[in-house]
Amino acid sequence: MRIRVIVGREGRLHINKSDYIYEEIGARLQRGRSKMYLVVPEQFTLGAERELMAYNRLPGLLGADVLSFKRLEYRVLSEVGGIAKTFVDEHGKQMLLQKSIREVQKELSVYRRSAGKLGFLENICAFISELKQSEITPEDLETAESEVGEGRILSQKLKDIRKIYGAYTKLLGGERIDGDDRAKLLCAQIPKSDYLERS
Repeated sequence: MRIRVIVGREGRLHINKSDYIYEEIGARLQRGRSKMYLVVPEQFTLGAERELMAYNRLPGLLGADVLSFKRLEYRVLSEVGGIAKTFVDEHGKQMLLQKSIREVQKELSVYRRSAGKLGFLENICAFISELKQSEITPEDLETAESEVGEGRILSQKLKDIRKIYGAYTKLLGGERIDGDDRAKLLCAQIPKSDYLERS
């Protein structure tokens, strides 16, 4: 499997990026190449498929597939496993975080009062997403806490965040995954996929 990413401002290639990509795919199809995937945002899949066929005057697409990230994820996870996990959307994530905050609120020092205020939930939700995307676990926060030193405000904040994050992770358990876990699961399963093999 080879991934080719084309980025840059429009006009730098003397044609727009879409035409450049369609031309490359068309040339490879004419050479008999198959199993090519064009990954585009969800809302552009149908339009990109039509444009690709029109640009190359093709009656259909047999060697190329236009997919969204969500569809690619579904195909890979349904093939190699992981699709059975319950996905928690952003609203569900906020509900679980709210429950997590309520469970540990009395143990919090810095964020005890602000935990119930408007905006705190959204901020902690975004922060936990950043932590997960950076692969920082509650245990990593505990290590950072001890490195900062006890009694300092940063250490207390890290401890509060660790407690909330830990309670949230516990509520997710092994059966549920959120958007951040889903992306990590997909990345782990891609090497096992026959669907993407030799593409």
